[in-house]
Amino acid sequence: MIYINGILNSSSILQFIIFVDDTNVFLSDKSLETLNNKVNIELESLSDWFKANKLSVNSKQNLSKTNNIIFRSCKKTLPVLDSGIKIDNKEIIQVTSTKLVCVYVDEHLTFNEHVSVTSKKVAKNIGIIARIRHVLQRPVLMNLYYTLIFPYFSYCNIIWAT
Repeated sequence: MIYINGILNSSSILQFIIFVDDTNVFLSDKSLETLNNKVNIELESLSDWFKANKLSVNSKQNLSKTNNIIFRSCKKTLPVLDSGIKIDNKEIIQVTSTKLVCVYVDEHLTFNEHVSVTSKKVAKNIGIIARIRHVLQRPVLMNLYYTLIFPYFSYCNIIWAT
């Protein structure tokens, strides 16, 4: 449910996940066309609420940090629609993967991109530790491991590691 201008709108169907300054909006439907129409109607209401409260989506000029993703099975293909998702008559680009609170997710929820990005960062940090391992004692190396490598494996692993 959305709280708009002091009125609880129980007909709303958007689900929000808000983390610091990052807001994610979720909606589901069996029909892509119906989903597209519902999203555009809801985003219009949301835009009105933003304007009434003197807020903006990223910037008034563009929506470069705003995107949409359609989660679906690998076996399902997406039909081509006449119109996309818009807010304030500006198209929100559709992507195949995006970053949600430091976790990369793709349209099939495989987390392949997250694993790839994380492994590159971990490999770089392993290289750093490997180059200095001969001049540092084991407790210091363990501290470096827990500082430079371990956080990549533990952060949000309940989401991507399942």
